[in-house]
Amino acid sequence: MIKDKILQSYVSDFVKEHNIEGLEDDQAFESFVNYCVVSREYPEDFDIDEVSVGGGGDTAIDGLAILVNEHLVFSKEDVNFFKDRLRRLDVEFVFIQSKSGNDFDSSEIGNFLFGIKSFFQSQPLIKENEHVQQLREVKDYIYERSVDMDMPPVCRMYYAAPGKWVGDTNLVGRVSAGVEELKQTRLFHEVYFFPLDADKLRDIYKELTLKVVRQVTFEKYTILPQIDKVEEAYIGILPSKEYLKLLTDSDGELLRTLFYNNVRDFQGNNPVNSEIQVTLSDAVQNDKFVLLNNGITIVAKSINKVGTAFKMKDYQIVNGCQTSHILFRNRNLLTDKVFLPVKIIV
Repeated sequence: MIKDKILQSYVSDFVKEHNIEGLEDDQAFESFVNYCVVSREYPEDFDIDEVSVGGGGDTAIDGLAILVNEHLVFSKEDVNFFKDRLRRLDVEFVFIQSKSGNDFDSSEIGNFLFGIKSFFQSQPLIKENEHVQQLREVKDYIYERSVDMDMPPVCRMYYAAPGKWVGDTNLVGRVSAGVEELKQTRLFHEVYFFPLDADKLRDIYKELTLKVVRQVTFEKYTILPQIDKVEEAYIGILPSKEYLKLLTDSDGELLRTLFYNNVRDFQGNNPVNSEIQVTLSDAVQNDKFVLLNNGITIVAKSINKVGTAFKMKDYQIVNGCQTSHILFRNRNLLTDKVFLPVKIIV
């Protein structure tokens, strides 16, 4: 049983919500973590069993998800479908290990990192179960088609325990060494390791199950005339740095759930998106971004407005998927001169 009572209540809520009451405590925690991590990357419904690879021969990996163009894939056919749909491959590998004991253990973290390293070898260094082998075949197929990638895949690793991550020197050193080994393979654009302790798991689950609430300073706006079936609506320009507050979660990662109702996937570095990136990277021209961009439309269930502070609850970005992704990917280029047109509808 997890000692953190609030986290335990979240796990119990998850188990009840997904009708998996028959699981042992450690299996329930493992499924809970897999759900939390993968749902942040993929906001649509998915079968938790398809990303849960724990058991004998799991190579110290409890969850494994492969995303192509922001969609979960489990077969070569899936890869072909999403590659042909957008004529590109944008790939992320997500690895998860969960330990229901409170402590973060250096040897367990080492086993996790070694299992991931083995997964990317041409031949596994340790025995793999059938589920891991199936995803290995998908991985191999993706790398065989790397000519279709704008950049190498991203590798994200999540190690979860219901204790407290305090940045212990030994643990940090073990993680840094493992991350560096993976980087040296030159198979990835980026490699990340995320420790998930009780506080972080609680935050993630709240973000997923409760409605997203964010506040921005929206100074340059005007109120739109009364519109049928619309409580209130505003149009104006918003600093790009303020807009990023609406786009990101507690870790500064993109909140993919915001685009759930958006009819278009991110199109990658197509000509239009490449032009957006060029404008942002030009220090002389980036102040013209607000003139060149068609803007963002945000639909929210409610807004609490005090002066220029807009607190939005349960909102979706229904127009501006491409712009949002490019702004996020180039957030280091954003300056106080970069504004964008925004409509906010309640």
